[in-house]
Amino acid sequence: MDVTKALVITAALLTMSGVIFAGVRWSVLQAARRQQTAPSLDPQPVSAPLRRLLQRLVGGVLAVTLIIGGAYVATTALGAGTRSPSTRVDVSNPTVTVVGYFRALGARDYNTAWGYLAASRTDPGSKASFISTAQSQDDLLGKMTVYWINSTELESESRATISVTIQRHALSTSDVTFAVSQHGSSWLIDSITVTSTSSPD
Repeated sequence: MDVTKALVITAALLTMSGVIFAGVRWSVLQAARRQQTAPSLDPQPVSAPLRRLLQRLVGGVLAVTLIIGGAYVATTALGAGTRSPSTRVDVSNPTVTVVGYFRALGARDYNTAWGYLAASRTDPGSKASFISTAQSQDDLLGKMTVYWINSTELESESRATISVTIQRHALSTSDVTFAVSQHGSSWLIDSITVTSTSSPD
């Protein structure tokens, strides 16, 4: 929930308090007029007890409005701070999905990388395991620095295989095969298979 929406709701509460205030004031004035013993065309001053009652009612309405509005804004801000950030990923075709996945890994943004995997839809409980494995590989082999897409084979209208070579900071290279398929309108990575690895002498 953004700040603009919170301000709109708070403004609505203040408007509602104004309406309540007008209604209470009208009721008090009517009560004051009924207290007059003789009819008069001129407005009569409100008696002190009624004036105090009016002030208390107005103060109470404003206080309740501010409390509700403040609590809403605080709750909204707290909720926004505790929610995990969600990054919109481009999964419009197989190549874009694999490229986005590598860019996220290169930045060590494992949360975003997770969004390119089919498991993020079919097995969300495995996210922690994926992140732990990806972090361990980066710590052990070094951060991925370069990748080359060697080939893209479209097996069917909804399945593709992409072969990639990865180079890490330690200059080790790996050949990796990605199986990508269509899930609804999204192309997601079903599996990642390392076919070979080489290290500098």
